[in-house]
Amino acid sequence: MTKKVSRREFLRLSTAAGVGAMLAACGTKAPGPAKPAASTGATAAPTTAPSGGGAPTEVRYAQFTAPIWEPHIQKYVDEHNKRQSKYKCKFEPAPWGTYWPNVQTSLASGNPADVTLLVHFNMDKYVHDGACAPLDDFVKKDNFDLSVFYPSYVKHVTMGGKYYGIGWSIDSSAVFWNKDLFEKMEVEAPPLGGNWDWQGYVDTAKKITSLKSDGSFDTVGTTLWLNMNCDLPVDALYSNGGDQINAEAGFTKTLIGEAKAREAIKWAMNLGLTEKVAQASNPEHSNPWIEQWNSGRYGLHWGFANNMANFAEAPFKFDVVPIPVSPSTKVRKSTSNPNTFTMMAKAKNKEGAWDFLKWLASEDDNAPPAVWARDIHSLSPVKSVNQKFWMKQWAEEKGFERQVIFDSFNDHWRYPHFPAYADWYIPLGEELSMVFQGKDADQAIEDAVKRGDQILAENPTPQGWVAA
Repeated sequence: MTKKVSRREFLRLSTAAGVGAMLAACGTKAPGPAKPAASTGATAAPTTAPSGGGAPTEVRYAQFTAPIWEPHIQKYVDEHNKRQSKYKCKFEPAPWGTYWPNVQTSLASGNPADVTLLVHFNMDKYVHDGACAPLDDFVKKDNFDLSVFYPSYVKHVTMGGKYYGIGWSIDSSAVFWNKDLFEKMEVEAPPLGGNWDWQGYVDTAKKITSLKSDGSFDTVGTTLWLNMNCDLPVDALYSNGGDQINAEAGFTKTLIGEAKAREAIKWAMNLGLTEKVAQASNPEHSNPWIEQWNSGRYGLHWGFANNMANFAEAPFKFDVVPIPVSPSTKVRKSTSNPNTFTMMAKAKNKEGAWDFLKWLASEDDNAPPAVWARDIHSLSPVKSVNQKFWMKQWAEEKGFERQVIFDSFNDHWRYPHFPAYADWYIPLGEELSMVFQGKDADQAIEDAVKRGDQILAENPTPQGWVAA
């Protein structure tokens, strides 16, 4: 019997896995392609014979993972193999650091796994390079209902008018607030209905902030990380009507210095600089908010809903409210951070790959979306599964407003899809974070734009590239 992952165990795992998912692919030398291992794990005998009376054909399924996930994944792989007899799926796990070199090596050798997990910041490059097979013909043939997914997810995996993926995970933004700290400091709760703007966020954070006699923080209004891939600064940028890059004109210019984007980024910077309600994080410290929030000293955290897996063991009560709207546009836009299973163009068994991809999107209680939402506490792109399973028991026990998270899927901004994205966004955050080492805010933005434009010039997006 597979052991259910405790929230404390998942905290340890997702901290490591999350660091990887926020960074560019590992640059270590890729090892040679591994010899296919013998299939492991007992499965029930097929209930019907394969067509033609032969053995089931193999479907290879590759995913970055960690040991604590693997029994859960193997369980739903075995379940798939029990439910039909035509194909036998073989799970090929690898840790984050070796997974991406393995993917590259397998593609170079012409022997990729049939189904391969990609992430939001590199999927478009693989699609452009011809590594991924569009799924439109399969969707049409089986009349597959894409409405089981959130519309924002479908948009993310549609490129050049073609559909490329079946979802593993999706995310959204919310504001977490520390109920115990608010009560202790007699501060009114943030508005559950989301009737607040950036100034309201600052005003609330100020009421929570307190200093020690030496001038250092005792309690801190909000976490802050100037990461340009997700969370507060980018949500604010899109909410304010800004953009990161000139997608309509060939992905040649970084736009975070334009007026609307600059206003949003400077507002985020000033949470630490002028408003003094945030303790800035080192840009090299991925996922700093986990230890910050769990310390109990922070009143607000604007970040991923999937932080719940990391925060559920926090020794204090907390809840979520919608992120604030831009005061200029009265709009809120949230990150999505989707990760996706794809069929590889050189898959040896495309029919079998499609059959397994459908299982990866199934609403069945034993299918992968339910396993991830129920047992590993990860939000699924499959709408009904989140409603049924994601953090449900915990939320009922703690009085946590899950619906805030589900409603936020209607407000997603869409990641810029271009091949150099992973090489481009990390340096932007590094440059912007220099304001917390004394650099002028406008100069930091200008330097970020220059560095971003240099990366775009060195890694030009191919002419005719169409992301959506």
